Amino acid sequence: VARGVHGGLVGQEVLTLDEVGDTHRAGHVRLAGERWLAISGTEGPIPPGMRVLVTAVEGTTLVVWPTEVEETEQ
Repeated sequence: VARGVHGGLVGQEVLTLDEVGDTHRAGHVRLAGERWLAISGTEGPIPPGMRVLVTAVEGTTLVVWPTEVEETEQ
């Protein structure tokens, strides 16, 4: 990760620390040893402990998308 360069953050795979929702329910991810504010790029929230990909940076907030499928009970 290139410090201070937002372009260096895009494409990084990170882990959600808590539920990551929309702009009104932002959550957090761990990136480069630091806790970052994050919002979901999908329509629904992303649960804690999911691997996600940073797709954009809006100010100091990361936009993330899941890289794995959440298992559902059948």
